[in-house]
Parts: sequence; C-alpha cells; structure tokens
Amino acid sequence: MEYKIVKNIIPDNIDFGTVLSINTNSVTQYTHGFHKYPAKFIPQIPQWAINKYLKNKTDKLILDPFCGSGTTLVESALSGNFSIGIDIDPLSALISKVKTTKIDIEKLNLIVDWLKKNIEDSPKDLFIPDCQSLEHWFTKETIQKLSIIRTQINKITEKFGNEITIKNIQDLLLICFSSIIRRVSNADNESQKTYVSHTKIKQPEETFTLFLSQLNYFIERITEFSLIPNLKSAEIIVSSSANSLTDLLESKKVDLAITSPPYIKAIDYIYNQMAELFWIGDLFQMQTQNLQNEKKRNILAINKF
Repeated sequence: MEYKIVKNIIPDNIDFGTVLSINTNSVTQYTHGFHKYPAKFIPQIPQWAINKYLKNKTDKLILDPFCGSGTTLVESALSGNFSIGIDIDPLSALISKVKTTKIDIEKLNLIVDWLKKNIEDSPKDLFIPDCQSLEHWFTKETIQKLSIIRTQINKITEKFGNEITIKNIQDLLLICFSSIIRRVSNADNESQKTYVSHTKIKQPEETFTLFLSQLNYFIERITEFSLIPNLKSAEIIVSSSANSLTDLLESKKVDLAITSPPYIKAIDYIYNQMAELFWIGDLFQMQTQNLQNEKKRNILAINKF
C-alpha cells in the first residue's frame, strides 16, 4: 500500500489502493460552503473523478446515489455536465437543490432589499415551531427573531409571485436561514449531536446580525455560481436506496457515478440537523421530535434490507 501527500489537486494517475493525504484549505468555493453537513467529502474528490474518467467531456450525466448536501452535483455543474442526486433525506435534497440552481440575480437583489428593509418588523401571524421544548434550545429573544425571519421568507411568493424563479430564491433564503440556526441556538456548534451543554455554557450569536452577514455571503457565492457559462442542471430525487435505480433514472444513461456512502451506523443525520428541522422541518413533515424519530425508524428499517 502506497501513501501520498497531495496539495489542493489530486493527480489523475493515482494507483489503485493508494492512501492519500489531501492538504487543502479550498473546500468552500462557489456554493460548497452554504450549509453545514456531517461527514461530507471535499470537492477535490469528485473533481478528480470527473477529470480522470470524463477527460474534459461535457453534457454527460453523473449520478450520486447518496448525494447528501450535493458536493458531487455542484462539481458536475461546474464541469459542464448534468447530474442526478438521490437521497432519502428531504433537507439534504433541498440543500443540494439550492447549491446547484442558477438564480435570477436581478430578482434576488430585489427580494433581498425588501427582506432587509422588513427584517426587524414584527408581522402578524408569526411562524412558531411546533416544539414544546423550544426554550430549551433557544433564548426567547432568538425565538422571536427567528420567527420574524421565517415569517418574512414565507411571504416572498405572496408578494413577488409564485413562478419558479421566485420559488428558487425563496428556497435559497430558507437554506440561508437554516444555515444560522445551530449558531444562534443554545446547542453546541461543533458536536455531531444536537445538545445543550450544562458545563460549557454557550453564548449564541445575535440572530439578525448573523443572518444578514450570511445573506451577503449567499448572494456573493450564488451570483458567482450563476454567472458561470455553460452551467448544467442537477436533478435531485428524494427516495430510499431500496427503490430501483432503473425506475428512478427512467432509462437515462449514466456516464459516471461518484458518491460517498452514508455513515448510517455512525452518524445520526437527523439528530445532527434537529435544531434546523424545528424551524424548517414543516416543509418535510419533520418539524417535531416525534416526526423526526419516525423518519429515523423508516431509514433504519430500509437499511436492514
């Protein structure tokens, strides 16, 4: 077995069985850094596979059957190739969709300007998560501010229209919103499990300040991504691995498959995203711990087969 240290770019000609140590600080370019996700692989790996096996070809179809937060799909789009991602987790699918969807930048700026002007208003019919222990996870001030942000994001299609370009922007802003939730919560930021430490008391970040900062980051990165010429689309399918790939792909010819299989027995993906699911889980019927536990049982049952 050979060990190699590489920096930033993996050479095409790596012998089978080689163990690589990849040294790089470049893992969040374009939309890769949009949302935390447990155990995701770095973009250099799908970059290497695309370069090696497609050899600068474009308009090919790349499949990631366990797409997670969409690393392979983003790299496929950047390389000028189409992609299909499959994942059992609907939050993963939404993150992947947002990271690979071109946005109408003019409409985005219009909506963001409106959102910034109204961010501190207190609208009627505030969105409140269906979580009885909400004040364990968040301070009262944070709950109020997160409720305002989510309520205003919900109003976007009502105010600006329900066409696909507006819905894509709303999805982008929902993922931007989701990306700050752990950091403004009482829960430890780094743990794979969502929990509140009683020995290391956390000072949550200020909600509006963090959201506006993250919003600027999202705008910068999605603008950069959307302006890339010949950017190809990704299709994301929410499905269990027990379903037939033949049925899901509908006779499409796959030119290359790249994936990082889930660590299903080592990482509780839903528990990892629990705080986020309290605030956007209603989009997937996963807004309560009971619904999240039911989803986990279904995932574990599927993976027995």
